[in-house]
Amino acid sequence: MRLIESLPKLSESQIWEIVVGCCKTLSAIGPDFEVSESDFVKGEFFSATGLQGQTGLGAQNNEFFQQLSFNSNLFREGLEEAYLNTVYHELIHVIVNKYLISNNIIEVVPGNMFHVVNKEEFDKVQADNGHGGRWLELAIRANKVLGLSIPITPYCNDREVEAVFNASVEEGQEIPVEIECQDCNFNRKFLSINLEELPSPGVLMKLYLDTKYQKRNDACKKCGGTLYIIIRDQKFKDFLESQIEAFMVFIQARHLFGA
Repeated sequence: MRLIESLPKLSESQIWEIVVGCCKTLSAIGPDFEVSESDFVKGEFFSATGLQGQTGLGAQNNEFFQQLSFNSNLFREGLEEAYLNTVYHELIHVIVNKYLISNNIIEVVPGNMFHVVNKEEFDKVQADNGHGGRWLELAIRANKVLGLSIPITPYCNDREVEAVFNASVEEGQEIPVEIECQDCNFNRKFLSINLEELPSPGVLMKLYLDTKYQKRNDACKKCGGTLYIIIRDQKFKDFLESQIEAFMVFIQARHLFGA
């Protein structure tokens, strides 16, 4: 199913207008949801299929700053429910980060770095990798007030990912990377080599070796079955091979020198 002709992309200016509008909608809920475009800088758009948005927290000139980045493939006419979900999702991260800063739970240290001042409170606020704690509390409250067709969720659901993929793939386009479960219907296609979207390098190497030698694993989070990776991009395959070779040399050296 290819929808690319019928779902044109929105312009960058249109996307940021939507983000600002969502800021106003959230702020209207109450003081806990106050957020505006002055709370973040606009990051670069990226191309991905499973990763829809990112909120970065950093420090510059001994001050905190936040950066919002979005998947350009997501913002298309007809995908309003999916991209509104993502925008609200990322803005709630911005709100939670503001909470951490204003309550002195984190602070900037020399070198434009920051560290946790109150670890107990930080762990409570940022539970479940930032998608539990205060983020989840605010998301639940926002869902009740806004009544979105697709509620704000911690992670993209399969329906959203499939919709973005179908709207973005060109006719005859080769899918460079695909991960699929051998035991259930889980399948994830990647339109570009984006290391932020793909699994970590260690997991990639493990999946690559398991696939190469047809070894079973329990890497599927959906059913606990075996995940294999299909790589059609030769440069990326060569990269993984070189990383595996370097790793094996390191292991052999450790054994050789008794480490």
